[in-house]
Amino acid sequence: VTIWNSFDPPQVEFPCIVKEEKAKNKIIAVSANWSIQKGFQRIVELAQLLGTEFEITLVGNVPNNDNLKLPDNIVCVGTVEDKCELMRLYYESDLNLSMSVEETFGLTFIEAAMVGTRSMGYNLTAIPQVLRKINGVVVETFSVGSMYTAVKDYFCTYGHEKMSEEEINR
Repeated sequence: VTIWNSFDPPQVEFPCIVKEEKAKNKIIAVSANWSIQKGFQRIVELAQLLGTEFEITLVGNVPNNDNLKLPDNIVCVGTVEDKCELMRLYYESDLNLSMSVEETFGLTFIEAAMVGTRSMGYNLTAIPQVLRKINGVVVETFSVGSMYTAVKDYFCTYGHEKMSEEEINR
């Protein structure tokens, strides 16, 4: 199966991925351009609820607003063109998160799974079908509160654990 605009599945250890001990629970969220539909405001609200034991890395163009004060636990890295760097960001994260309301497929779920990072998203559009295929978590209720509960439950269950080789190959 060809997945256009993605990176090749790992065949060997990537030199750009450095394994390190993690102190915080790391979440990544990726969108080419962040907007309300892509879940930008919901992610900001979630970060406020989660607090400092969690770090959320936002990849992609964040709305430019001088009045926008992001929580300290959100790190914006902008657009990442280098595929190895993007893989490293996915790999260093414990969870890939989508709070989008308009995904037709969810390529970020596949990208994260290719390096062993599980994903979570709402039960909307094609998201549940993709997440169920890659051992992801489907959040049934469309709210920040339900995502907060699902994220906390996820980290109680999986912590920093990556997917098994069998799960990645699937």
